[in-house]
Amino acid sequence: MSITVKRIQKVNPRNTEAAPLHYLKVVPSGKTGIQELAKNIGNKTAIHPVSTMGVILALSLEIADELRGGKSVSLGDLGTFSLSISSKGVPEGKRMSRSDIKTARINFRPGKELKDMLKGLDFELV
Repeated sequence: MSITVKRIQKVNPRNTEAAPLHYLKVVPSGKTGIQELAKNIGNKTAIHPVSTMGVILALSLEIADELRGGKSVSLGDLGTFSLSISSKGVPEGKRMSRSDIKTARINFRPGKELKDMLKGLDFELV
């Protein structure tokens, strides 16, 4: 199965006078929701799709709780979730506070199995 990609043109926002450059972008072939994932997992295991959906939702809530507690969350070969922030830069010696935090983000670092999947992808330009 091939991943469809298309050519797009972008202007450099830092230099609008420069010639636009062309890049390749993945064209999604659809979206899989939690119900379909639960059904697919149910078809591959002895777990009923409703139970699977409950576990997925509980996992999502538990990951949020652990991140809220300042922990990273490792899901083994699947990968690791962690928090990061970006903040304003201040001169040395100036006191910093919560107001210096601009944004908080959730990061996901895929595990080895997901990273290895990337090596075997086939792309088709449309």
